[in-house]
This record gives sequence, C-alpha cells and structure tokens, in this order.
Amino acid sequence: MIYQMTDIDRISLAIVGMILLTVSIFQLVYMIGLRIKGKLLFFSIIMTIATFLLTQGIADLNGEETSWCFFICSQSVKTIWFWFSGIAVIQAAIRVSFLAAKQNMLTADSIRESLNALPDGICFSTLDGHPLLVNKQMHKISQQLFGDGMVNERYCYERLLARDFNEETIVLSTENQTVLQIQDFFWSFHRIRHGEIIETIAYDVSQQYRLNNELSANKQKLMEINARLKQYGQNVKAITREKEILAAKMRIHNYLGRFLLALRLKLEQSNEQEDNDLAVMWQYTVAALKNEIQREEDDDLEGLLQAASVLGIRICLNGDLPTEKNIREIILKAIFECMTNTARHALGDETQVQISSDQKIMCVITNNGIPPCKEIEETGGLANLRRTVELAGGIMEIQSSPEFRLTITFAHGKEEQ
Repeated sequence: MIYQMTDIDRISLAIVGMILLTVSIFQLVYMIGLRIKGKLLFFSIIMTIATFLLTQGIADLNGEETSWCFFICSQSVKTIWFWFSGIAVIQAAIRVSFLAAKQNMLTADSIRESLNALPDGICFSTLDGHPLLVNKQMHKISQQLFGDGMVNERYCYERLLARDFNEETIVLSTENQTVLQIQDFFWSFHRIRHGEIIETIAYDVSQQYRLNNELSANKQKLMEINARLKQYGQNVKAITREKEILAAKMRIHNYLGRFLLALRLKLEQSNEQEDNDLAVMWQYTVAALKNEIQREEDDDLEGLLQAASVLGIRICLNGDLPTEKNIREIILKAIFECMTNTARHALGDETQVQISSDQKIMCVITNNGIPPCKEIEETGGLANLRRTVELAGGIMEIQSSPEFRLTITFAHGKEEQ
C-alpha cells in the first residue's frame, strides 16, 4: 500500500532526519577520536547508518524512484516518526553511556581540567619556551607579574631572574629557590628539565610561610620569656642573699642587745651568782657570733622566754603562734625586738603580745613602760624587722602615741607564695 506524503510532512521529516544524522555523525567521530571500542561504538555506527538511510529515502521521494523510496512510501507518516523517535532515544542512551564511560577515561580534556583545578601554577614548554600545557593558575601568576599570560616560558623565566616584574611584588628569597609575595599570596618557583621538555612550577606556600612567621614570633616570645626567667632567677638569688644578710644583722643585733641589757642590769645589782650568769651569757653571745650555735635556737619560743627572764621582762602571750615557719620566726623576732626596747628605752618589765589568725594573721605588741615622747625613728633592729616583714609579703605599722604599739599583718598562705 502506497501512502501519499504531503510536502509539509516530507520537509519536517527531512529536517528531523538531518538533525539526527548530524548528531550521530558528530558523536561517532568523537568516539572514534577517543578510541572508544566495544558495544557503544557498534551501536553508534548502526544508529548513524539507520538515520542516514531514513533521511536519504525521504529526500529521494520526489526524485529518482528506487526500491528504498517505494519502501518509505509504503510506510505511514506516523511509522516514520516512530522510527525517528526510537533512533533519538537510542542515541540519547548511547550519549549517556558514553559520558559515564568518559569519566573514567584519561583524555587530554581530563588532564587539562585536572591541571586547572590545582592551586599551584604549572607550565610545560619546549627548550625555546614555547608553551605546551599551561594551567589557569600559571596564566594568572604571569598576568600579575608581567601584565600578560604565559606566552613564552623562557622569556618569563629570564625576566623573573632579572626581577623585571611588577613593582608591588616582594622578593623574599633567591638562594635555593625564588620565593615571591604577590599580593596576599606567597609563591615558590621551581624549574625542572625533562629531556626536551621544561617543567615550571609555582607552589603556593602561603600557609607554610605564615606558619613559619608565627613560629618565628613565638620563638622570639619564648626567648624574651627565658630572659625574664633568668632575670627572675637572679632577682631571687639577690633577695635570698639579702634575706640572709638581714637575718645575720638581726642575730648580731639581738645577741649583743640581749647581752648589753643584761650587763647593765647586773652592774646595777651585782652578786656572785649573777656574775656567773653574765659570764655564761657572754660565752653564748660569742659562740653565736661565730655561728657555733644553730639559727633555729634564736627563733625558738623557749629561748625567747629564757632571754626575757634574764632581762627581767615578762612576756604575756595571748593567742597561738602561727604554724607557718617563716611567719612564726618573724613574729618571734618582733617580740624579741620589742622586749629589748621595753627594757632599754621604755624602762618597763612586761611585753604584751596579742595574736589572732581569723581572716588574716595579725600580731599586736605593746608594753607597760613609758610611752615614747616623740615619733619613733626606725633604725637598727626596727628597720631590719620592717625589711624582713616586707620581704615576706607582710605589713608592719608602728604607733607612738598614746602608747607604743607594733602591728604586723600577714595574709594566709604567704609562706607558700
């Protein structure tokens, strides 16, 4: 049965056939160029031939009558449209399969795309500098340096060595490798020869360079801290030496003061037994000055009470001495100093000591002697005592009116500090 085909149907089918044929040929040539083999290539050839035959038969309907034309005329227009639709669907399926297979293929385009995705600049060129493969990053670096893309690698490299580039570019190193700061990025340039091919690489070392700068800054800070620690150690040695000298001064002052006061009392009331006691005290003082007596004896409460007994002074202690060794020693020294001053200046016979340890350690020392007639000047033992208290982190206050009162205050935990 012969179907009559209108001109509109014939022209429409011819146009669709030419489009499908063009797409089929393009896809087939592309697959052959990529050396695609197997089922994809086979089906692509079949679909290209089928599209060509259909299109050719439609084009010959008004020309020479051939057996193929009679075959086309024996088909309805709907049937021919169905064939074209089937060819289009099969070509689309081949296209999808081809693109999926291309993802796993190593092609020139895939190599170029991979190089363009790198953060570093890469250029492969001939010995005379003609570029063979240059990625986008290298073109960008060349544009920033020389105002143009990578046209000739050798020419750009010679300009790089001669520092003939943008004035805003900073040269950081040229010893083992050339390192430049271009805007906010740092680049390290390397040039390697592979036979007749030159490979030029610009590594992005921005992060490493910034980390190196931070490391250098931290090193400088550590050196400064180390210097301060050394100075602190020297200060500690100086303070320790000063404490030892101050303690020695106070020991000498205490022993001599104790002996001289006792000597005055014995001269006023002399008897044989008291003369023997005075001789023993003198021997004790001489031995102490020669360091033959341990320091702890001077800091002991019992020794203090014995000295007070010799001087004829009563110690009225209200409260407990602190458990911290350093503060306890300082308070005992303060009691001894006030006791000797009671006998020497105030002409009293009793020293009152009030110690409290609630929120802070406080020691208040008074006496029953004659009140000072003027403001007390801190010399000798009192000056040394104040220095000792302040070195230990305490506070010392002296009141002259209406009565003598010495107050020493320490915060809890000062000894640990």
